Amino acid sequence: MLTDDEKARIKAEEVYREEIKKSLADKKQDSNPFWVFLNSGLGLWFLSTIVIGLFTYLFNEYKEDKRTNAEQESKIKQLDLEIESRISQFWVHIEPLIKRDERNYIDSTYSLREGVSYDTLSILWDAFKNPPSFNPKLMTTIYREYDTRTTISLMIELATVLEQKYGLTKNHHVGLEGEIRFSKEEFMHRQEIDNIESAAISIGGNGIFSERHPTVKEIWIYFNGNIIVHRWDKLFPYTDCLFC
Repeated sequence: MLTDDEKARIKAEEVYREEIKKSLADKKQDSNPFWVFLNSGLGLWFLSTIVIGLFTYLFNEYKEDKRTNAEQESKIKQLDLEIESRISQFWVHIEPLIKRDERNYIDSTYSLREGVSYDTLSILWDAFKNPPSFNPKLMTTIYREYDTRTTISLMIELATVLEQKYGLTKNHHVGLEGEIRFSKEEFMHRQEIDNIESAAISIGGNGIFSERHPTVKEIWIYFNGNIIVHRWDKLFPYTDCLFC
C-alpha cells in the first residue's frame, strides 16, 4: 500500500506532465504564423471584412447571373413563339387560296384557285414582313409588345440574345492567323445564330418575291430552305411541312 507521501508524489508528477504537454501545445500553436495572424487584430479584421465581403460579392454575382439567365430564357422563348407564329399565319392564310379537287383535297401542284390574284400572295408576304399593326387582319401578335415590330427585327434581336447567352461575343480562342475559333458546342450555337441572321437577310431582300412570280410550292421551298430554321418548326401549323 502506498503511503500518503508516495501518493502525493505521483499526483504531483501527473500534474507536472499535464503542464508540460499544455506548454508544448501552446508553444506549437504560437509558433504557427497562420494562427498568430488570425488571433491578431488584423486577422480578425481580415476575416470580418475581406472574407465576408468576398463571399457576399460572389453570392450577389451568382444571383445576378441567375436572374440574367432567367431573363434571357424568357426573352428567347417569347421571340421564338412570335416568329414561328408569324410564319404559320402566312401559310394558314395561303391554304384557302389553293385549288382543291373533287374530293376537296389540295391540288398536288398547289395551284391558286380561279379568281385568286397573284397579288394576294404579295399582300400576305408584306403582312408577314411588316409589323402586325401594318395589316392586323392578316397578322396578329402573341405578345402585344411586338405589335409594332417587324419580323426581321425580332430575328435580329433573337440572334443577339443568343450570342449573349452562349458567350459568343467574347472569350473566343484566336488562332495563329487571327481567326476566331469555337469549341464544338460553340460552333453549333454559332451556326444556328448564323441561320437566324440569314433568314432575316432573306426577308429583308424580299426573298423569292424580288424578281418574279413564284408558285406556292416554290415559295414553300424557299421558306423551308432560307427562312424556317429548326427551332421554328415545332408548335404551329405548316411550319414543318406544307399543308400537312
